[in-house]
Amino acid sequence: MTASGAVPCALWPEHERCRLVWWEVGSKGSEEKPFLFASDCKAYILRYMAKYNKNSMRIVVAVTKALADEGRLRMLAALDGRELCVCQLIELLGLAPSTVSKHMAILHQARLVEKRKDGRWIYYRLAECDAPPAVREALLWVERSLAETESVRKDARSLAKILKCDPHELCRKQARSLRD
Repeated sequence: MTASGAVPCALWPEHERCRLVWWEVGSKGSEEKPFLFASDCKAYILRYMAKYNKNSMRIVVAVTKALADEGRLRMLAALDGRELCVCQLIELLGLAPSTVSKHMAILHQARLVEKRKDGRWIYYRLAECDAPPAVREALLWVERSLAETESVRKDARSLAKILKCDPHELCRKQARSLRD
């Protein structure tokens, strides 16, 4: 305790702000006084947690909305352990290109998938280690829950055939079928 009666932050000593600036040297250089008081730290922690929880809540809402469609769940199952082009997903699901693109945009917005563009082609893969914890947990849950379902096994058999095709040829075939 200092002469002013203030107590240095002891609520969360490993808290970054408290650790980095535990004491502030007084103007004369001889007197030390606490920089962060317990009440200051409480307010900072509450603001930090409110921001964190708000972001976490948004992520959870986006993830649950994204998982609320059977087609998107099938897409996640197909992407397990691999990267696929949009044309491969179109072929697998038998949906219109615009529908598949919309579904993938929803999954990407929820941070469940990552994408990369290579020329005209867009490739998707499941989110990796740097994804938020809620996303990683959701992906593990989907993987465990759908692993033994008949539709996922059927999709795996179809995907094995699709992966043998050249993605460029597959894309051209789909473009021709759209024009006809």
